[in-house]
Amino acid sequence: MTIPREMLEVHLPTLVIWATDDTVLPPALLDGLDDFVPQMMLRRVGGATHWIVHEQPELVASYLQQFLR
Repeated sequence: MTIPREMLEVHLPTLVIWATDDTVLPPALLDGLDDFVPQMMLRRVGGATHWIVHEQPELVASYLQQFLR
């Protein structure tokens, strides 16, 4: 089964916070994401892992506050 591209696209402002040291979701997964999420704001966080919300909660909260304004 093939999923139509339009069912895979997100056409809303979207914040993506990506931990660059995540071994579960490596940064390579970002390649081409902006083609499917054209209104994406990407924040890369160096030195953070899959547990970024626990490692850097203030930074994550700050990015969310900025995005939601």
